Amino acid sequence: MNLAQNPDKQDILASELKQELGGDNYSTTAQLPYLKACYRESHRKTPVVGGTGYRFLDKDITLHGYTVPAKTKISFLTLNLQQDPQLVPNADQFIPERWLPSEVQERKGTPSDVIDHRLVANSFSFGPRMCIGGRLAEVELLSVLARLVQDWRFTLPDDHPPVGYDQKLFLHPAPNPKFHVVRR
Repeated sequence: MNLAQNPDKQDILASELKQELGGDNYSTTAQLPYLKACYRESHRKTPVVGGTGYRFLDKDITLHGYTVPAKTKISFLTLNLQQDPQLVPNADQFIPERWLPSEVQERKGTPSDVIDHRLVANSFSFGPRMCIGGRLAEVELLSVLARLVQDWRFTLPDDHPPVGYDQKLFLHPAPNPKFHVVRR
């Protein structure tokens, strides 16, 4: 969806894939920083879920001056964090370049480097509670995206209504996009 709305970014990705893969399928050994940046930016801008799991507090804590009592159910909404314009410049725009290694390095030591934390950056979480199939799912997503972009150019028609999102169990585009697809 994000690449269809940003055909210039899709063309940059198609160029990288052509140069690195030459029409072949995705390989975990290929150097594809822009593909991974597009994947990460899509996760930032339109994640599958709005936040991580929840937990109950063991003890009282203070968050930004508010006392939150023990036994309160809390959840971390990564969607809000990754849309915060104080942390993410031009947060409403799809800018995969913000995830290239040089940009990530530039954020180190600033308040914005929180968006690079593994628990925020990885859509399947991280550590012992990571989704058991997360690594396989990520390879599948990158494989499908690489194949699609190498073979097809997809856009939205000029008269397509703006696409928003409905939060159900997962985030869904609304209305469903009607892609215009042509062979590359």
